[in-house]
Amino acid sequence: MTNKIFAVIFFFMSFLCFFAPSSFCERASSGVAIDSARIKDPKLREISTALAYFIAGAVYDNFDEQEKAVSAYEKVLPLAPEQAVDVYLRLGADFLILEKPDKARAAIEKVLELDERNIKAHLFLAAVYTSKGEFEKAQSLHEEALKYEPENIKVLTFLSDLFVIQREYDKAAEVYEKILQKNKSDAFLYFNLGVIYGKLNLLTEAEKNLTKAIELDQNYLEAKMVLGYMYAEEGIKLDEAVRLLQKAVSAEPENGAYIDSLGWTFFKKGELQKAREHLEKAVKYLPDDAIIREHLGDVYFAQKKFEKAEKEWKRALELNPSNKKVNKKLRTVKGK
Repeated sequence: MTNKIFAVIFFFMSFLCFFAPSSFCERASSGVAIDSARIKDPKLREISTALAYFIAGAVYDNFDEQEKAVSAYEKVLPLAPEQAVDVYLRLGADFLILEKPDKARAAIEKVLELDERNIKAHLFLAAVYTSKGEFEKAQSLHEEALKYEPENIKVLTFLSDLFVIQREYDKAAEVYEKILQKNKSDAFLYFNLGVIYGKLNLLTEAEKNLTKAIELDQNYLEAKMVLGYMYAEEGIKLDEAVRLLQKAVSAEPENGAYIDSLGWTFFKKGELQKAREHLEKAVKYLPDDAIIREHLGDVYFAQKKFEKAEKEWKRALELNPSNKKVNKKLRTVKGK
């Protein structure tokens, strides 16, 4: 019964707080604590006080004041131990935001002690391990969660993202294919899978999924950019690449990545002046992008502007010292 009372009161108070300023919510939660002193039944008095702290924590979370939220949630535990799962979950999430992974792990492990099948706890704890670079532990938690809910889209998505982080693109693609069997109308999923297949150099599969993403969402500018850039890199369907990228640039005329992709496509088409105009514009928006600097250097070199090419490639190498291609280009231009 106490759980139901807590849940019902919290629902209505949270509804009010969602639409109110933080000052109102803080006064409201304080008011509950003050009024609780008038409640004669000890158990109901504890519930009222715990509720006040829980509401305060939720309010602080809503306004990104996690330190205060943690302080409030910690006061709930001794008063309402039956709410420990919810409280520890919130504490774990707040500690993650505060970049305190050890405290986050301790809080989430408490949840799993109380409820070993709690999917949120598996995801939160996996996030903690991922933030610490302990990928095998994170993967194990995702796989354990899938034993309880094999078709949980969130778990599958986070698992695939974990594989992407580790550059295990083949495993990531396998998981995404499973997700798409259950959800065939999500453009974002097709986009991600297209990018993953691109990383695997499976261009036919990449094109198929990126095209599907655009079919599902005609305003998916990033999908148009990636598909257009892929065509440019491969030197195929360049007119289609220009069409896709012009639409993206038209929608976001100050997006340096889109402008760069369009300029690079013009370069691949041999339209050097258009390529130069776009790439010089792109570098103004993203001056510290090594790829744009390299592209602009390539255009200058093709126009026999060797000093400018050398300058751009040197800057590209400063931004990405491991780029062997740029090193080779610099050796070439020095011989001119």
